[in-house]
Amino acid sequence: MKNNFSPTPGRIITILLFLPFMCMAQSQDSIQTEWLHEMTVKGSLYTTRPDVFIYNVSADSSLAGKNGFETLHNFPLLHVERNGTVRSIGGQPIEYLVNGTHDLSLAGNIQDALETLDSKHLKRIEARIIRNVNGQEVLQINIVTKGRLLGYRGIANTALYDDKWRNGAYLFTKRNRLGISFSYYNTWLWGHDNKRNLEEWRYENKYLYHTERETKESGYKADLNNFEMNLSYEITPLKLFSIYARALLKTDPHTKSITNCKVEDYAAVQTYRYKHEQYYKADRDAEYTVDVNYEHMFGENAERGKFFAEYEFYYRPVKTHTDGNYSLLEYTEPTYVKDFFNNKERTSRDEKWHTLNMLYRRKISSHQLFIEETMRYRDEGSRILQEQFYSFNPDMESYLKTDREEYKHWQFANSFKIGYGYIHRKISVNAGATHIFMRDSSRKPLKQNSFAKNQQMLTPYTDFAYAMNGKTSFRLAYAMGRQVPDIEALNPYVYTDVPGRKSYGNPDLKPQTTQSLSLSSNLRIGKFNLYASSTHSFAKDLILRHSFLKDDILHITMNNIGKRYENKTQATVSSKILPTTWMQMDAKFYYTSYAENDYYKHNRGCSFSVNASFEQELPHNFDISVSGGYNTPYIYMQGKGEENFYYNIGIYKSFPKRRLTVSAEANSFLPVYYNNVRESNSTGYYSVTRNRSYHASFMLSLRWRFGKLKTEERKVDEHYEHEDIKRSYDE
Repeated sequence: MKNNFSPTPGRIITILLFLPFMCMAQSQDSIQTEWLHEMTVKGSLYTTRPDVFIYNVSADSSLAGKNGFETLHNFPLLHVERNGTVRSIGGQPIEYLVNGTHDLSLAGNIQDALETLDSKHLKRIEARIIRNVNGQEVLQINIVTKGRLLGYRGIANTALYDDKWRNGAYLFTKRNRLGISFSYYNTWLWGHDNKRNLEEWRYENKYLYHTERETKESGYKADLNNFEMNLSYEITPLKLFSIYARALLKTDPHTKSITNCKVEDYAAVQTYRYKHEQYYKADRDAEYTVDVNYEHMFGENAERGKFFAEYEFYYRPVKTHTDGNYSLLEYTEPTYVKDFFNNKERTSRDEKWHTLNMLYRRKISSHQLFIEETMRYRDEGSRILQEQFYSFNPDMESYLKTDREEYKHWQFANSFKIGYGYIHRKISVNAGATHIFMRDSSRKPLKQNSFAKNQQMLTPYTDFAYAMNGKTSFRLAYAMGRQVPDIEALNPYVYTDVPGRKSYGNPDLKPQTTQSLSLSSNLRIGKFNLYASSTHSFAKDLILRHSFLKDDILHITMNNIGKRYENKTQATVSSKILPTTWMQMDAKFYYTSYAENDYYKHNRGCSFSVNASFEQELPHNFDISVSGGYNTPYIYMQGKGEENFYYNIGIYKSFPKRRLTVSAEANSFLPVYYNNVRESNSTGYYSVTRNRSYHASFMLSLRWRFGKLKTEERKVDEHYEHEDIKRSYDE
């Protein structure tokens, strides 16, 4: 019989990853006797179920004297760094809940909010993989406290980096049913310089055959002031009303760039050369957000479902000016520079978003129903005044050209998701679909351009999870995803503002479609928590920018170009090896293949990344952390990227009662700069872009915690109690 099995790299890695994990799970009886007590203790800390992973915080004696953010560090499905960065190990975005509610007091800085909570106030942390209204996987983290928090607690901190200085405070207080959180942060940014080099060959143009262009950009400089406030009121223990407001004010944002360019003919003789300087400054740049929401939970911590309604308003007004001047210009023929000009540009733009979210989730016995809808109306516009001074053509007199442009864009989008779930003992099944309708309209009245487009799509999803013994679970998931092009990628209006170049959209673009199938597993073996996954994804109608030469003019547009298959296989292990030692290691293997198309040849290859983190608690309240990672070049449709690496060394000192912490960190300081190379190739045209950015970073910080909280038992109306609802996870 013929064997049809094809040993692709993804299949081989998947087998090698899952086989030892299964063998280890089957051989736990052979573990030495001295590990049995430790296994029993750890077994009471973590519980694996088909729909939820639970960390029983109240059973972890090693958390004595620590805060909520340090507690989150012990959660196996998260990668938590001391600088405040939190990522899911599966790569999903994170949504935070507190006692089952969408608590917007966590909306700003999760590190500051959780550091105001002592671990003694926490009961457990739950993690679920859910689907948002767009069908995307989200890791939902629910932080369950031992009761209603009362009192006040805050944190004040200052952090000095190599490119910014951040100072601020966060305060949370609750009295009876009213809770208030407030934060203010000032960040002074000065940024680092970056450099970009472009080499370009136009093989069919003998006069503009070769171009070398170097651009040096100064770092973005600004003074940021961020205010956030959240007020929540418990109408009843199961009904919550909240108002959230945020204002981000930017003072004196500005940046500068200098470009040197040289163009040669096919004989390497200079055609023209120039130096161009550009200065950008925002006279006004601010962001405002207001959010009002109501939440009704069915059962404590929304165990039997919830109803959630939210209205969000976002407004951003911006006024900027940009000045560009040629300080050097050399040429052999005036025709090469006749379209060059010095310019002054004044821009005023604003955008407003109105968003209405509604969620209904109901659980009856083993069955769940999910209904979610998001309606969004977006209104944005811009007005541009540009003065162009033409003075470089010796065959013509200098003249001033004034160009005005107005732009309006309206968008209405509606996303509707419906799903069904079944949970019974060791299995969990979910299935559903999302329908998205989007209408975009744009208008440029001074250019007599109007364009409108309707787009809609239906994306299904399903997943199946199985929990073996409270320590091991497997999850199989399928989902279809689509990305629609934005209005500018669709609008066929032709821009000719750059000499020798035309850019325009493509109204015939189709949505980019991706189908993915993934198998993942969570296992706990002794002291070690293991996560392994293998994801196969196939994408078609990739929306990519495409450039080509026609009549010596460079055309830049968008097209649905090619297909891509990718396998990502991942393995992550984390463990508190000793009561004072924590580690996490992560490895990812990618196999990527781009199909041949009308523009590009077939390209495929493998890439690999590995990351590791270690933390050690020392005597006298000292802690040290060491982390690092390495990535091989990633595969693109044309060529591949560059290898890169990072590392971090940190030392932390906490003073009595852990109210004051001093930190110092150094990141990737050798080499100081990071280099990246990208290539573009089409008929008669080839270019390579090299980017150099600052790689190193340093940080000194001081954090002071103050205030005191206590917990009060919640009293839930008796008619919400049911015997079929399990409420205790501490057995």
